[in-house]
Amino acid sequence: MRLILMSLQVAYARDYLQRYIQALFNLIAQSAACKRLHSI
Repeated sequence: MRLILMSLQVAYARDYLQRYIQALFNLIAQSAACKRLHSI
């Protein structure tokens, strides 16, 4: 039972980290595209 709980926690942490990295990548890509099209 304890092993199952630990594996669920690891899976949750992995999913959370994956979503965070995807959101960060999207933010960087959007910022780069915007800076390319608009002058400051």
